Amino acid sequence: MAVALLANVGFGALQFLLTLALQDVAGWTPLEAGGAFLLYSVPFAVVGLRIGHLTGRLGDRWALVLGQVLIAASFVAVAVLAGTSTVTASLVGLAVAGLGQGLAFTLTTSTSLAAAPAADASVASGLLTTARNLGIVAGITVATLALDRSGGGVPPSVTAGAAAPAAASAAFADGLRVASVVLVAVSLAGAAVAARRSS
Repeated sequence: MAVALLANVGFGALQFLLTLALQDVAGWTPLEAGGAFLLYSVPFAVVGLRIGHLTGRLGDRWALVLGQVLIAASFVAVAVLAGTSTVTASLVGLAVAGLGQGLAFTLTTSTSLAAAPAADASVASGLLTTARNLGIVAGITVATLALDRSGGGVPPSVTAGAAAPAAASAAFADGLRVASVVLVAVSLAGAAVAARRSS
């Protein structure tokens, strides 16, 4: 449950920040930005299909640790690339996060439900969903605070196809880097929790 919460801090922040980066900073249309999120969804789905192979080689614990490390790596990529191009930062971040979140989502589901007696499966499922939703809310909060503290705030909405002014784009990139550093730490905390599992 703890890993599910921490993974979803990254999930919530990523969706929020990178939607802003693509639409309100780069000026992409909602359709274009939505299409970019296939870079997240496809790896997520592929990992789900190959999870048995991965856990057979690594075991549940280390596959879950790997998922959290990949989530952290996605934010490292965003932090490093944000100053050069928010679009590049967003696309690379989405692709790497899709792999990590695919591992984290699938394995936190299977391990949480397996840990509960069959009679309590619905309770375990409800707790897991609650933990994930709390993580999403926390992630959006962290992202918003980072943007605010950077001085840029949420970028002004722009007409689709028109990029944000340079000053607003630079301020947003600063906030993106601040948020990413915090989210790397949160994701690595999730990896540490996952590593403490007994099996």
